[in-house]
Amino acid sequence: MQTLPNTTWSTRIVTLLLASMVAGSAVFWILKWSATASPARTPLDVTGTLDGDSSRIARLLGVQNIGPMVTSNPLVQATYKLLGVVSVGRKGQGSALISEQAKPAKPYRVGDEVSPGLVLQSVSARSVSLGADLNKPPSITLELPLLAGQP
Repeated sequence: MQTLPNTTWSTRIVTLLLASMVAGSAVFWILKWSATASPARTPLDVTGTLDGDSSRIARLLGVQNIGPMVTSNPLVQATYKLLGVVSVGRKGQGSALISEQAKPAKPYRVGDEVSPGLVLQSVSARSVSLGADLNKPPSITLELPLLAGQP
């Protein structure tokens, strides 16, 4: 039995190219679907987890000014405290750790309702904006306190 060497190698090369294209396409779509799927939200249970004084812990982490954050309304200063932010690459996207009326802090994502009639609108590196709706102008801006050594 006689086979042609060129025909055998060309069939193998074409098969290899087709298999690698199928594998590459599968990897592309898997990565694309996993990137667009939002991670499952799991509620964070923070009740009863802090045994120490939060102001002492904040001082250990370098926070100098522990108190109400900068807002235009004194009532809001006593009501909400911004404790942390996670700003994601897209402008205004991310999460914030906000405590309300000396209750344990809870994490909120952009678009989540912080309290009735108040939604987390945007997150920046050191502040968040709260308002009645995502499309309306912000009514409250909370800022993180300055760290030790910052002017």
